[in-house]
Amino acid sequence: MALTKSVEVDKIEIVGEFKAVQVRTATVVSEDGTELSRSYHRHVIQAGGAYLIEDAEVQAVCAAVQPMLLSLTVPPPLLIRRQSNGNLDYRKLGT
Repeated sequence: MALTKSVEVDKIEIVGEFKAVQVRTATVVSEDGTELSRSYHRHVIQAGGAYLIEDAEVQAVCAAVQPMLLSLTVPPPLLIRRQSNGNLDYRKLGT
């Protein structure tokens, strides 16, 4: 007579012109293998949004449909120096 609760991604959809990824998760409560309840939650990952905290399958879908946007959202590497007056000087590496 053990209750278990699991959360699983059960639907991934690509929506709209800008390829937003819509994710539906199901929270399932079971007792001895028999499902007692199921509830759903949806969230949307907009193009250019952070998805590295998502499930591996969701990350793969985001990378496939939004590949160029990832490179646009990663900032260029910076060289940070403290000037003699105490201010910080930020420069892109290679410039």
